[in-house]
Amino acid sequence: MLRNGRTRRPQVVVSTLALAISSFISMGGVVSARADDPVLERGTFIPTGLHITPSAAPGSSFQRLNPGLSFDPSFTVGQAVTTAISPEGHTLLILTSGYNSQNITAGPNLGNSNADESNEYIFVFDISGGKPLETQVLQVPSAFDGLAFNATGKEFYVSGGPDDNVHFYDWNGSSWAESGAPVKLGHPAALALGNITPGAMGLALTADGKRLVVANYENDSISLVDIAGRKVLAELDLRPGNGVPGGEYPVWVAIQGSSTAFVSSARDREIVVVDISTNSPAIAERIRLKGQPTRIALNPKETRLYVTESSSDSVAVINTKTHQVIEEIGTTAPKSVFANNSGFKGSSPNSVAGSPDGGYLYVTNGGANSVAVIHLAAQSAGSNGPSGAKSELRGLVPTGWYPNSVSVSADGSMLYVVNGKSNAGPNPQNCRDAASLLPSGTEAGCAASNSYAWQLTKAGFLTLPVPHGDALEELTAQVAQNNNYSAQQNGADVGIMGFLHEKIGQTAPTTRSWATSAKATAIPRSWYTRSR
Repeated sequence: MLRNGRTRRPQVVVSTLALAISSFISMGGVVSARADDPVLERGTFIPTGLHITPSAAPGSSFQRLNPGLSFDPSFTVGQAVTTAISPEGHTLLILTSGYNSQNITAGPNLGNSNADESNEYIFVFDISGGKPLETQVLQVPSAFDGLAFNATGKEFYVSGGPDDNVHFYDWNGSSWAESGAPVKLGHPAALALGNITPGAMGLALTADGKRLVVANYENDSISLVDIAGRKVLAELDLRPGNGVPGGEYPVWVAIQGSSTAFVSSARDREIVVVDISTNSPAIAERIRLKGQPTRIALNPKETRLYVTESSSDSVAVINTKTHQVIEEIGTTAPKSVFANNSGFKGSSPNSVAGSPDGGYLYVTNGGANSVAVIHLAAQSAGSNGPSGAKSELRGLVPTGWYPNSVSVSADGSMLYVVNGKSNAGPNPQNCRDAASLLPSGTEAGCAASNSYAWQLTKAGFLTLPVPHGDALEELTAQVAQNNNYSAQQNGADVGIMGFLHEKIGQTAPTTRSWATSAKATAIPRSWYTRSR
């Protein structure tokens, strides 16, 4: 959350631009036998030029997230970013991280931030009966995606983002409550020019439940935290030094046992393998990747690491013993609905969860508003099988606008998905992020209207049974229609795209973005600054 500083969310710029371009350019070899099926929904139009149909799945439910504020009962939150299920499978947590800040609407403090309504939120659901039942909502001053349960299921942790800390929450027998003061990670500043704060992001626990590893996104490091002692044991700089790229912008953490941590480095396209067998962590290896890694997850046996690569629209499968990349699995769409012979990018996979039996992956495509359903080949699942067998993208499930996280129920039958955006709706006072554009408008009056786009953008929570067979095929066709995968180029499109390419200095369509070229061109850290 942004208030007392600025932290930048790791998001590839190509996410919606390239898919929008692909809607105008001839796809070549596109086959969509069911894309014009009259039973498919038209859905809700969104500003990217696409449509969303979050309630299309049979048996699904889609809802806004209302924290139940007594003084503002109609308020719903935006920017839901992370889900986590307790070890026994009965409790689901949803974390927000964005711009859930409201301003005072009347009186002498008109337009000032309302401290009582400027927080992030943790929604607690009982999912023991399948259908989610909200039981509690907790508030946290700031958050930056990191959320994890202890193996006991009686404690969980939230990364504090720009507050540079970790919050502890304990079960007291009837409800959850924050336990003690947050653990301070001790960064006086970020490694950046300008008003950029530290950014505690992804976190994970060792199997013995004794230590936390926290990714310090703005400081290119990890912190090792003693859970019982509530203190930082050590910090490890993930950069090689001497001007050599590596370890920058660590996003997510996965821990194998209690001795090895895998950390995704978004800028440098690598997984940093860290030996944490002692309280003096040390870099053991670096695993190079094709795309920019974001969130990562281990299979149940911890023999495979799955890495979402936003810039390459794929998931990398890594052998956790040899540290070799076994396979790269595309997440955009099955060839039957979108051949994508030109290799356009933009689905931007950003989170991954595995089925309890280890046979399937579920991947959120942030830029394509879908969840990819992937059947893993034996080798990629960590089982014995032919080395040449490939995993298969079986289908897609439509979601709300920009899904950020997916979790799977303990029995593997249900999916829980959160998305971060919605249509903002009308802005009658013509408010922008500062003063109103109306002649009589004032900055205070504009702020008091709570009409900033991020205040009007709302999150969604989708629950659905895992689809199979014809149901999955129908949903895949729905996603193809939503994203214009069957669009064909015409003369008008050629003219429009030629004009755009000329204006942005390109001579032909490109599958790379400015952001994905950052490492090669050594763009200064300060140029990446973006408000969350």
